[in-house]
Amino acid sequence: MADGKIGNPTAVGLVTFGITVILFSMYPLGLTNMNGLLYGQLVFSGGLAFIIVGIFKFLIDDTYGATVFLPFGFMLLSFATLVIGAIGAPNNPQFVGWFFLLWGIFSLMATIGGNIGKKPVMLQLALLLFTVELVLVGFNYLSGSNLMTLAGIIGVLAGIAAFYTAWGVFLNGLAGKKILPI
Repeated sequence: MADGKIGNPTAVGLVTFGITVILFSMYPLGLTNMNGLLYGQLVFSGGLAFIIVGIFKFLIDDTYGATVFLPFGFMLLSFATLVIGAIGAPNNPQFVGWFFLLWGIFSLMATIGGNIGKKPVMLQLALLLFTVELVLVGFNYLSGSNLMTLAGIIGVLAGIAAFYTAWGVFLNGLAGKKILPI
């Protein structure tokens, strides 16, 4: 930062996104339960990391990045709090349904915005949108169905897309030229 510039926080945000969405997707796949480690991931590597990245995105004049990272960071904190029940909220499937529906609408808006930008970003947001909507339907209407498994698989693919994009941002930034197409 000797030259007064701030580095690009995108790779950090996408790595934390990739790890968080893959670990969360293990739940509908039946590979884990909602445990303290997953809550910690949602709160810290998901929620707080996204918020920090979102703030830095504003500082580098990336309104789209900030508008995606900040709300998703707050969503992950809200979801972790909802699931943990830290504020004494009862387990209300209708509220969880509305929660996922509204975040699905935001994901759709972010996906459309990502279409204007880089294609891997659009892919990971589109996959996240499908994951959110499948989890919504699965939790509320078809619990225990193959939809939850499909949501988990698509979530893992969203995480892989995030890792690819993060790696591209990281390598291209280090080299100062296009090493990996993003």
